[in-house]
Amino acid sequence: MKTSSVQQTPEKINTNAWNKLKDAAQSGKWVNEVQLSAKLRFGSKSEGYAPKISLEPLRVEKSNQYWRSWGSHRFMTVRLPSLDKEALSKTDPALTADKAIEILKTFRTTGLKTLDRVWEVYYFREHANKENAKPDGKWQNFSLIMFAVSGVGISDCSVANLLKWQIPWNVEKNRRMTEAKFWSRIALGKKFSMLKRYRC
Repeated sequence: MKTSSVQQTPEKINTNAWNKLKDAAQSGKWVNEVQLSAKLRFGSKSEGYAPKISLEPLRVEKSNQYWRSWGSHRFMTVRLPSLDKEALSKTDPALTADKAIEILKTFRTTGLKTLDRVWEVYYFREHANKENAKPDGKWQNFSLIMFAVSGVGISDCSVANLLKWQIPWNVEKNRRMTEAKFWSRIALGKKFSMLKRYRC
């Protein structure tokens, strides 16, 4: 597996997140309100514009079905860079949106190794513009939701098996749902009709 460069962030951790981690250390149980996040940028031309990941400070978010079932430590939100011409030119004027998209497609299949775990892409999410608005109006509106498929402290589980857990196809109602409803449920982590949850 191709490993993307990972840089640790020097930013200070959120106080609320820090308190949650202290509670977790005392109880011996991970708190499923703490979210792992990172941002992606493209490397230089000499590096083949290889994606580079910078981990961001932990923050507290409302828990969801995925986190409660698997642990929020197995999910990481990776914010993608803007693909507008001006933003890409800061990396290299020769880097086009089409080239950047091809690089991201490769990253989607190769994944990433960090925090002693192997991470693969589970979902591509679009945000409302207001969530990522910057003064100049140019900022990313997309992120990748990555799932830890193997590594320290967890049992191996592929993205395919995570999807099988989320959507049991042995239930007729699930097989009849529309594509729009399918992706809505994935995005929101909503429960599907089921007979029994699949586990790795």
